[in-house]
Amino acid sequence: MEEYILDLKNVSKETIRIIGAELKRRRLYQSKTLVNLSSICSVSYISKIENGKIIPKYHVLRDLCEEHGITKEELDTLLEVDLLISKCVEAWFWNNREKIKEIYNRIYMLDNYKVNLIKAIYEIMFMHWNNVSDLLNSIRSIKDNLGEYDYHLYNLLMMTNENAINNFPESYEIYKNFKYCKDNYLLALSAKQMFIAVAKYGLENPYVAYKNFYDRYISLFNYSTEEMFELYIEALILGNYELPDTVKKELKVPLRLKYCLQNKDFEELD
Repeated sequence: MEEYILDLKNVSKETIRIIGAELKRRRLYQSKTLVNLSSICSVSYISKIENGKIIPKYHVLRDLCEEHGITKEELDTLLEVDLLISKCVEAWFWNNREKIKEIYNRIYMLDNYKVNLIKAIYEIMFMHWNNVSDLLNSIRSIKDNLGEYDYHLYNLLMMTNENAINNFPESYEIYKNFKYCKDNYLLALSAKQMFIAVAKYGLENPYVAYKNFYDRYISLFNYSTEEMFELYIEALILGNYELPDTVKKELKVPLRLKYCLQNKDFEELD
């Protein structure tokens, strides 16, 4: 285990707190008291480790992990959790379910707010919305104390969940929290959720929302999605916005029929 622990000094304070919290969770789950572990080190020292107040010495952390059944792979995962979160977000953007499942399989036995962010992405990809709500509720009480990246990811997850349950006005309001977000993947994914909320709820001209989505989502990554274009066209039709002739000619049959019936333009059916 030594090679995984020697460079703990380079790990963020938040990650140290996450490791300490996992040690405490395992201890409580196993019904052990701090006194039960006093053969490893003093009770006060273990308490400081569990509360993330000190960087543990190598041999102490090694012995605590072995005592609680925390494997080398699990500790490695805790040390890399921020990297795993960002990789999971990127995989979400590219709709890479296999990558998300691979990351999920590394963290599903762990329990802290950071791994719950990953679990929420996994549940979203497989549309287990009740699980998503439970995971987000577990983070809600600390959301204002999250780091910048985690805070924006939490809001993105909230937007996605609100859109899934057709609460588009709430999703629209949450989007305002992305004003200072700097991560391109989070910006792009939030712009997509914003566009869905606007297209479904009609709070503003869908063209404006689509342009915002296009600028941040498509042009930024040289990525296109037919799904979002069709949603944009459907929003224009439902809102009785005039479609450019070039767009009319490109409409697929279902959207073309919907447009013609909505606007009583039966000549277009020919």
